[in-house]
Amino acid sequence: MIDDILGLHRVIATVTIDDPSRAAPTARALVAGGVRVVEVMLRTDAGLAAIEAIRAEVPEAIIGAGTVLTPERLEQAQRAGAAFGVAPGFDSATVLRAAELGIPFLPGAVTPTEIQTCLAHGITTIKFFPASTSGGTAAIKALSAAYNVAGVRFVATGGVDETNVFDYLALPAIRAVGMSWLATSADVRDGNVAEIERRARQITERLEERER
Repeated sequence: MIDDILGLHRVIATVTIDDPSRAAPTARALVAGGVRVVEVMLRTDAGLAAIEAIRAEVPEAIIGAGTVLTPERLEQAQRAGAAFGVAPGFDSATVLRAAELGIPFLPGAVTPTEIQTCLAHGITTIKFFPASTSGGTAAIKALSAAYNVAGVRFVATGGVDETNVFDYLALPAIRAVGMSWLATSADVRDGNVAEIERRARQITERLEERER
């Protein structure tokens, strides 16, 4: 289940990779900084190869596939080595295929109707995307007031960075956050692994301090 992953790791690095050769160094830098969960977006032709590279070269990383829009794409991601899948929205065929494959899956929802569709399929951990343009923490507070009784928890992504990450993580309804800020497309492209590790360590250390 996705909760087995998120129960131990509250920060997910969401990365977009154009060159598979950049995948393992990026993941290695994130892990060195304390962020072990890496979600590779399937928005480029290099996405599946990047997952394969991380799985082979950085076994300590928990690698997932993001932007999974179809059952076929989920199957490809699992074959590449993804341990979980994530979608920006809800698609019943993909959710059902994830259950058949036994791969943890995190669909997206931002409205009451979408959340109740997730609940109807037995899903209580939901991606809230894009968080910053869908009401942010205020929207999550309002939604959780209605759906806390059903056990709904959110993973906020989209616009989460060093300025607001702990505003999200302070909310009881937040299971985890996804952050592209940790490894920006520019830093991945340029191989700026020192900066990626620094950002990961910054967030990890601040989170540890707050949870003591």
